Amino acid sequence: MAVIHSRPVETVNVVLGWLCFASWSISFYPQVWKNWKRKSVIGLSFDFLGYNLLGWICYSMFNAALLWYPAVIHEYHLKYPHGVISVQLSDACFSFHAFLLTGFTILQCFLYERGGQTLSSVCWTLLALFV
Repeated sequence: MAVIHSRPVETVNVVLGWLCFASWSISFYPQVWKNWKRKSVIGLSFDFLGYNLLGWICYSMFNAALLWYPAVIHEYHLKYPHGVISVQLSDACFSFHAFLLTGFTILQCFLYERGGQTLSSVCWTLLALFV
């Protein structure tokens, strides 16, 4: 199988990647704003935040490894000699941004009224197993 290189397709791919970065990144801010405005996180799922934080950490590590870690890149090319690593800088920036914003939302959970909400025991257990 051959890989076709096309500058116009690559440009469209990069532009769409950054548009996705912007679109998905914007989606994090209404919750942060709402929490700040109300000085409350009542109703926000702490389990969702816990799972999301773990997911963004894993996704960030995956993106960073395929972009910047020579041993991983080399191993990928050994296994897929004609393959193209599809991870782009916009992917890494998004995953790191999502990790930071999720972390900031978790910080808000410690600072604002939470109405006695906590992580469920199931969530604690699953997070402990994956970490």
